[in-house]
Amino acid sequence: MPRARVEGHADLISVSPTGDFLIAAGGNGTITLLDLRTDLTSIYKGHTSRLTAITPPTKEIPILLSADVGGAIRAWPLPVEFARIAMTMNSQFNTAAFDKQSRMVIATTFFPTLTTFSPSTGVRTFTPHEPHNIYLVQSRGGRVFATYGLNDLVELWTTSTMNRGRTITTRQGSVTQLSFVDDTDDLVTSGHDGKLLRWADSGAETLIAQIDQPIDLFALLPGPVTAVFSSADGTLWHTTANGPPVPFKRAASRVTRILLLPDRQTVVAGYTNGEVIAVDTMSWKYWTLLRASGSVREISISPSGHWISVATADGFVHVGLGHDLTTLLAHITWLEIPVLARHQVLTSDGLLVAVCSDGVIWLYSIPEQRWPCLPIEAADLRWVAIAPDDRMAAVLDIEGRLIWVDLDSARKLLGMGHQAQESMEH
Repeated sequence: MPRARVEGHADLISVSPTGDFLIAAGGNGTITLLDLRTDLTSIYKGHTSRLTAITPPTKEIPILLSADVGGAIRAWPLPVEFARIAMTMNSQFNTAAFDKQSRMVIATTFFPTLTTFSPSTGVRTFTPHEPHNIYLVQSRGGRVFATYGLNDLVELWTTSTMNRGRTITTRQGSVTQLSFVDDTDDLVTSGHDGKLLRWADSGAETLIAQIDQPIDLFALLPGPVTAVFSSADGTLWHTTANGPPVPFKRAASRVTRILLLPDRQTVVAGYTNGEVIAVDTMSWKYWTLLRASGSVREISISPSGHWISVATADGFVHVGLGHDLTTLLAHITWLEIPVLARHQVLTSDGLLVAVCSDGVIWLYSIPEQRWPCLPIEAADLRWVAIAPDDRMAAVLDIEGRLIWVDLDSARKLLGMGHQAQESMEH
């Protein structure tokens, strides 16, 4: 199996004295460094002509030296060490989720199996599984999880045994979203048939709402099943107890994200036109939080409500700051970070983990306003999942690699160690 790709052809190859690094240099001046301990590859660009010499790092001098035909000599730092490739599959990874009771991550590919990894058990696969079910959703307690995707079939799995139990054929064409209801194993699905359906653990089906166009996204509110949902024309609706659903905001652009905030009362929605709004579900009043120039790709909020992060297609991540959730929503201050994130998550202590289609993992400390980045060759990174204790992350790429990220090591680089520990203890 190929371990690394070199841009152009390799004129020079060298190995570090400890055997930890393999270095190759091409005729276009690019250096490729393969860390044999982590299986991660780093690309160094800066020379404008063919390289004539490379000197690998040693324990005494932990830097890489290079020289080119033009007489330029450069010194390169070694890559930061807080990640490693945990496994590689012969299929692209799609999405992943951590077991809420352990450090096991569950991932989907286009194979008819579910794949798991943990430091204690390694890599395992489980069948049967519908390969088109590429999305994973866990119940609040984590006892069960569901898979859904490009058809109308839902699978329910028991997390502790990784056994598939019952399956549900929703008859919705394809399921656009799935969520569990409060602390139960009941779930709600939306689909292209314009229906919101509740599925009881007993198998009973209940119609919550129906409209004459596809339902894209929804957020469930606490208590009796009440939902905010979006239709394909960009309208936001809410369900009612004894009547049809009510449209309360019409828009010219489509909704791309809906998120229920930690107060369990406010819903945030993002649009393709870059607008992000907050909705008070007690009064059904709404207001604008952000107007970006690119479509909203992702919205994340910390459990405490201190920070909100919005990734947009114009190449920015917008970080909203506040003392608490109330001030965040009323007097939000935005900080723009120039990162084109494909997917992102936000931890409880304000560590933003964003993955990009150009193969770069960005970690940004909101309290410290500092970041390191980790380039992973030219891989197309697709997804990031965070462990329940916020100490580990799993990053998936299109080439079938699962990258295990030690967030505690990243926090030390960012000067977040003491603060992170206090946040987790409380």
